[in-house]
Amino acid sequence: MIAINWNMLILQTLARPAEAAKALIGLRLAPMVLWTALFLVAVLNAFLFALSGVLLPPPPEFAAMLPSPFFFLLIVTVTLVLSVVAVHRAGRMIGGTGTLEDILVLVVWLQALRLGVQVLALVLALAVPPLSALVVFAALFYGIFIMLHFINQAHGFGSLLRAAGVLIVSALVGLLAVSLLLSVVGSSILEAPVHV
Repeated sequence: MIAINWNMLILQTLARPAEAAKALIGLRLAPMVLWTALFLVAVLNAFLFALSGVLLPPPPEFAAMLPSPFFFLLIVTVTLVLSVVAVHRAGRMIGGTGTLEDILVLVVWLQALRLGVQVLALVLALAVPPLSALVVFAALFYGIFIMLHFINQAHGFGSLLRAAGVLIVSALVGLLAVSLLLSVVGSSILEAPVHV
């Protein structure tokens, strides 16, 4: 069994993301463990989405436009899986050497950290809403900075610029996939009440 100092790994990710990426890849976790972890963070994402809807209900006019927790889970899962595949394939196309498992462990870890930020943001939203928005905004941009270092280390680029290219391509793939999913599945879900 691998002993992991989670607190140290979190601090290392925030302060020295490139070193954290090496440590995470060095764990050499089994693919089944990694895919299970990815689905788990997707489920926790959906749970937080549902919880935030209960604790901070949106105005009635917007509530009908929000996806159900199950549909949100589907969106998050598809986006995460496609992000992993896109970062792997796009990196390989420009000379990267990272394996699918290398990318998977880094994406799962970053998503786990984002869950922590989401919990903090939800608590702050109940107490100090402006501070919550600031935390989310800062985490978004710092998360991009961390992911650039993760991609750079996983693919052995030695260039954050090439890592940025891979990140942009994978983001576009994810956006396209979600758009298609919403147009195909989302429309049928939204139309369902009309036919009842």
